[in-house]
Order: sequence, then C-alpha cells, then structure tokens
Amino acid sequence: MTTPQSRLEALVEAFRAKRLDLTGFQREYSACYADENADAGFTPEQVDFYGTIHEKAEWTTAAPSSEARSYGWLDEDGFRAWLEAHLRHRP
Repeated sequence: MTTPQSRLEALVEAFRAKRLDLTGFQREYSACYADENADAGFTPEQVDFYGTIHEKAEWTTAAPSSEARSYGWLDEDGFRAWLEAHLRHRP
C-alpha cells in the first residue's frame, strides 16, 4: 500500500529528476496533498513541510512578470532551486 507521504516524496523526486514537468507536478502533488486523509499520519512538522511545498508550487508559473515576482511568484527553475533548499530541512 502506498502512503500519502511516500506518494508526495515520489512526486518530489520525479520533479527533481525532471521525469515530471511543473504542470504535472502541480496537478499530481495538489491532488495528493489535498486528499482529506493525506495528512492523517503526519506530524505537525510534516504537515508544515509538505504544505509549504504545495503552497510554493501554487505560486509558480512558466513566466511570471517582474511584478508577479515582486509578490513571490517563481518560474520553474526558481521553484526547483527553492525546493532543493527546502528539502535540506526535511523533518
């Protein structure tokens, strides 16, 4: 049986390895994360960790304008760099 945590981890790894593009990652990660039972077995730190990835992915688009960037939007490369840094603080 695949747990929501293992599914989220697999999606992150697929994106990092460029086996999953940004649109696919956003769609699949969001669907898994938003499942009503997804965080049932998570610690509060894990909820924050995976939730932050979900939120940052939602603030990522192919080509944000300079104004959008000033509000925190990222492009795919920016998200990938942010994700690498975020993963170093895994609970």
